[in-house]
Amino acid sequence: MIELCREAGIPEPEYAEMSSAFVVTFRKAKRARKYYEGTEQIERQKQAIEYVRQQGRITTPDYTKFLGVSTRTARRDLAVLVEKGVFRRVGKGRAGYFELA
Repeated sequence: MIELCREAGIPEPEYAEMSSAFVVTFRKAKRARKYYEGTEQIERQKQAIEYVRQQGRITTPDYTKFLGVSTRTARRDLAVLVEKGVFRRVGKGRAGYFELA
């Protein structure tokens, strides 16, 4: 278990004896969440890129509807694509959209 936790980038389990029970506690870490979500995020981003190639642009509401994710997740994914230089944002606020850079 310890080795698997290390590979996943999460803290090692904590062991404790309480009364007549033996308790193992696994702690979450932000890094662990990213470890598991990373592959999903990359796949969503690939789909978004293909969407923009076909449609010419994508908005945050388009992203949430097309990929079935929350607005927060859509904004985060789109921000990563902008940061990587794949997309550029055009306009501001609700009127804004993303296109290939």
